[in-house]
Amino acid sequence: MSVENRMKNYNQNSSYQLHLAKLSTDLILQAISRVLNTPSQTYVLADYGCSEGLNSSILFKEIIGHIENLTESNFLLFFNDLPFINWANFFKVISSQEAFISKRVFSSAIGKSFGEQILPSNTLHFGFSSLAFHWLSEPVPKYTRLEFNHYNEENAQIGIRHYTRLLELRYQELVIGGQLIFITLTFLGEDAIYEFQKELFNQLHKKGLITEEEALNFKYPIYLLTSEQWDKVLETFAGRFKIHEKNIRIIPKISLISDESQLKGMLETLSNAFFCMFKDCYESVFQNRENKEEIIDIAKENLKEIVAEKVMKQEFGEGNTICIALEKIS
Repeated sequence: MSVENRMKNYNQNSSYQLHLAKLSTDLILQAISRVLNTPSQTYVLADYGCSEGLNSSILFKEIIGHIENLTESNFLLFFNDLPFINWANFFKVISSQEAFISKRVFSSAIGKSFGEQILPSNTLHFGFSSLAFHWLSEPVPKYTRLEFNHYNEENAQIGIRHYTRLLELRYQELVIGGQLIFITLTFLGEDAIYEFQKELFNQLHKKGLITEEEALNFKYPIYLLTSEQWDKVLETFAGRFKIHEKNIRIIPKISLISDESQLKGMLETLSNAFFCMFKDCYESVFQNRENKEEIIDIAKENLKEIVAEKVMKQEFGEGNTICIALEKIS
């Protein structure tokens, strides 16, 4: 799957993601405070999945600001994401006056998948990720029919392997006493974002705009675990990680907004965010079409209609985020 387009213009379409991350601010700040229990002249921090940097710079300004007056140490902050993101925009953001944190913070970037080890073993004091770890490191099998259920046992095993692998890599990078805290979505009976995508390709097929083969070529590159499945993953690290938090927070259903301009703005924000997330997937599905850009624009308009319909029926939301805070103890 091409990943080149997924995070283009992410800074302009990521306010919803920032909102979800800020729901766990209290747990994030508790985790960074525990870092000081491991004395170091330089604390090494990493953000896995920084994208174009806007949300990352906002969050890390608050994260480091929470402890910088409690230590005289320096901070070495690594920003990590795929090599295909817009790194030019990223560096403009993090070098801006608005993103300035402290003269004791030194920043670097790593253009490499967090599905690999990206830092030397036993060097990391604080690892953080917000709404990134759910991007699968191996593809799910091709769907066999348009109403295929993504959340089946075979895909569950892929998901469990994926998250276990990510935690093992972060375990290798952390020092003893190092902290890892990450936020991702978790499964609560339905994955609304997947349902949007399935409905989109079904609609495009019913309208005769795409073939059934094209609809089936869409592979949803995300898998959300249930709370019980997360327990299964974490059990494999017993005696190596101490679990400080496994906190699930409910995202309430989005209530109708009476002000038409506010409602239109919210729908635009949501649909743009989802389209930005999956544009590379659409590019992959329609890569052999001469009218690829035209059909992608049609897909974007159809997605807006689907999101609007779900929100108007108050059927969008009531999902979960899960925030997991771990400490390497052996």
